[in-house]
Amino acid sequence: MEVRKSNFFLDDLLIDIVEQYTDIALFQEKSIISHTPEQVVFHGDKERIHQLLVILVDNAMKFTGEGGEISLSCIKNSSSVILTVEDNGKGIPQEDLPLIFNRFYQVEQSRSANEGSGLGLSIAKWIVNTHQGNIKVTSEQNERTRFEITFPRNQRKK
Repeated sequence: MEVRKSNFFLDDLLIDIVEQYTDIALFQEKSIISHTPEQVVFHGDKERIHQLLVILVDNAMKFTGEGGEISLSCIKNSSSVILTVEDNGKGIPQEDLPLIFNRFYQVEQSRSANEGSGLGLSIAKWIVNTHQGNIKVTSEQNERTRFEITFPRNQRKK
């Protein structure tokens, strides 16, 4: 996959993603919101970052039940841009957390017959890596899952 980096507003991209998913969330009796307290200029491949967000939001939608909430946020500090996708869905078992970014891995093998290929999170990790970032996940079963991506504000030239 090709990566073409340029400057764009990450906060606007989050708002666009929320708008894309609002009708689906309402239909499924869930809510999706974004929290972007300030404008965040990001240097990266907008299409790939969009793809990253879609992967994470799709997973959140899939594993969050009725009445649940999916939240997207981005903030910046002096050295980093921090992007989060969090839900209050069913969570990921602790023993599966170290494996979820592996290609073809699925937490619930019984779902593999009709839901996904197990490639989404490995692609997400690749996108983060091509932007010199770091992705981590924390999860509590039946309470929440939080993906936090930290990108350097000034990426090294490759």
